[in-house]
Amino acid sequence: MPVTREETLAVGEGDRDQRRRPRSCQVNKLDVRLTRSDDARAVIASPRSNRPAESLGARLRRLRLARGLSQRQLASSGLSDAYVSRIESGQRTPSVRAIRVLARRLGVTPEYLESGADIAPAEALELQLTDAELRLRLGDHSIEARHALQAVLREAQRSGQDEVVTRAQIGLGLSSLAAGNQREAARYLSVAVASPLVSPWTQTNVYVSLSKALRFLGRAEEAARLLQEALEDPGCQTPEAAGVRLRLATYLSYALTDLGEFERARSVLEEIDADAALDPHEQVTMHWSRARLAYMEGQPRAALREIRRAIIVLDHTEDSLELARAHLFAAEVHLWAYDVPAAERHLELAARLENLAADARDLGALHSGQALAHARQNDFETARPLIRRAHEELADAPAEQGVVWLAQALLEAAGDDFDAAAHSFERALDALTASSMEREAAAVCREWSELLVAAGRSEEAASIASRRAGPPTATRAKP
Repeated sequence: MPVTREETLAVGEGDRDQRRRPRSCQVNKLDVRLTRSDDARAVIASPRSNRPAESLGARLRRLRLARGLSQRQLASSGLSDAYVSRIESGQRTPSVRAIRVLARRLGVTPEYLESGADIAPAEALELQLTDAELRLRLGDHSIEARHALQAVLREAQRSGQDEVVTRAQIGLGLSSLAAGNQREAARYLSVAVASPLVSPWTQTNVYVSLSKALRFLGRAEEAARLLQEALEDPGCQTPEAAGVRLRLATYLSYALTDLGEFERARSVLEEIDADAALDPHEQVTMHWSRARLAYMEGQPRAALREIRRAIIVLDHTEDSLELARAHLFAAEVHLWAYDVPAAERHLELAARLENLAADARDLGALHSGQALAHARQNDFETARPLIRRAHEELADAPAEQGVVWLAQALLEAAGDDFDAAAHSFERALDALTASSMEREAAAVCREWSELLVAAGRSEEAASIASRRAGPPTATRAKP
């Protein structure tokens, strides 16, 4: 299926999404082994420098000397100078009361005397979480960044800080989705949406992201139920929530389309306030939704009309990444219509993805489309390295490899290796069927049958042609 604008992870930008294809590949497997509790606290409390940690006793002695006090002068009622001496030497751990008394006499906070930080442990954990969330918003989905979030989650669970636990689960879910680990994303985000602290009105992106993960895992029915319930939430019924309703309805239409419920999907989109004033982002979202639905309903011309409208709006924004994705969508529609020249025009503009913050799925789709375009023009030398790259980029997303397997089959058939080509065509059919692209699968059968006839293998061609007699995807463009 062509790339859709609303199919990407939205990380920490409220209503703004990056758009991606309907199913995601797993780029980097998330190591979800949580660190031990001691390790978690070390991540949270560790200083940014490499200096060895200062003990409480050493800190007490430093502060005392800095103020020109002897142990006897620092001592007070109930705290003897011998007691102070034993604390400084590490032979005694002071009580909470002793820490408060000594901190008051030294003019520092009890938290600083105990830990070297001027804030309470709960505040330190909050700051650590905020720092981790910022890294996530800036696109840092490295193992180190995710381990920092895991450390926060483990420590928050240990200390019973429910709000921090929920925020950490959301961060880990979004980061997992960005890293292509849909299963872990669904696990974290499902727990988060069950929290009373999360609502579709205030955390729309959590519901949207969970629906993406569920759909990738073949759980479109769960995604549809989640989004329908979110739309019915009282907080989403106010006039101020028009943008939220638009986003939820858009993704609900995607889930319903996956289930083959096209009429209901269209009804969901039509129920959105027709007279609501849409900002440019919302206009693009609406055009993308209509384009995707039209394409799935077998109306490529209507799909192209809507995606062109999205391109026009995007041309007046600075969103180069989304504009490139829109051109990639249009290119794939033209490729399935066998209009290679039109596809190449859009692929040339979509090639900007190479220099933008595109993920492996975007690049895999781009290189698959480029490979098929070259293969359809018998330029197999150019297609060959593109096929290899696309396979690598989509290695963990077999359902998204229909186009690249088709390109590979054409390449192998051109080399008279029909046994290998037959295998590749079968892989293309499997991928397209898994993506609910039955018309495209039927088109692949016809294309393979025609190649077999041209090679004098009529009996095999008849067998292939009889397997899928679906409606034509499009009329081939004249050469």
